[in-house]
Amino acid sequence: MISSHEEFSLLLNKWRSESKEVFVSVTCQEPPESRIWCSVVAIGSIRHFDVGEFAIADANGNTALVRYSNCRFVYEAEFESRFTTLAGKKFEDVFVLVSPSGTYIAVGSTDPLS
Repeated sequence: MISSHEEFSLLLNKWRSESKEVFVSVTCQEPPESRIWCSVVAIGSIRHFDVGEFAIADANGNTALVRYSNCRFVYEAEFESRFTTLAGKKFEDVFVLVSPSGTYIAVGSTDPLS
């Protein structure tokens, strides 16, 4: 179980060196009802990696930048289960972070569905 930014950075660096396809899902909720008002999913490979941030890009050059240095790790099975499959991909090794403003960021590796 990853519980620190250093461990998460090591995993991201490993995925980058393996050219592993990864996904990022960002979900913003509107308090107090906790209604989802924004949800974004990006799938690609890690193109930029620095301490506290990374960027992924797809084959078309679309890019998503994630800054995670101020985020905390959460382990919520209900939230992680939302990301078992999407866009013809199976998501694995899902890690969920929460920003200081309450934005959820799920990051994991992908494999094609069989």
